[in-house]
Amino acid sequence: SRNEELIDKPESFSVLIKIGYDGKIAESRAFEKNAFNLSPTSEISAHLKIHEKLISREESLNAVLHLHPDEIIAFSALKSWSSEDLFSALTNYLPEIAFYLPEGIAFVEYFKAGSKDLAEASARAFEKQNAAIWRFHGIISAAKSLTEAFENADLIAKAIRIKAMANSLRPNF
Repeated sequence: SRNEELIDKPESFSVLIKIGYDGKIAESRAFEKNAFNLSPTSEISAHLKIHEKLISREESLNAVLHLHPDEIIAFSALKSWSSEDLFSALTNYLPEIAFYLPEGIAFVEYFKAGSKDLAEASARAFEKQNAAIWRFHGIISAAKSLTEAFENADLIAKAIRIKAMANSLRPNF
């Protein structure tokens, strides 16, 4: 999967964007030339709005990471979730989520990629939470570092995989 490739060689799939104190893109850099011809994500407006929200929260969450894990996309397609129900459903299968993401996990309904609606809904999601599942799209995670943001997103993906495995075994028990 791309997630495994990302772990092995993150520079092949990453664009690093430095946000200035004015809230605008100060620098954008792909780490290496590759087949994907990387440039900043079409959801850059959502990233910028999330950074704005994080700055207003006065927390030192400097990294915002956007990923597309298959299991998260599939899970998001099943139904809409309130943040409370989502958090409960995932912590029932992986209790350490409550330790790493005690503020919960937001769920953002579907909006067209790159749209103003997606940016605004994402900013609202980050008023209190540090991670949000985008319906039919993936996940966005904020943390003090890119590593921590990735680990939080990966933890959510793991909880979803465990929930799916447990549900598939249910008829046999």
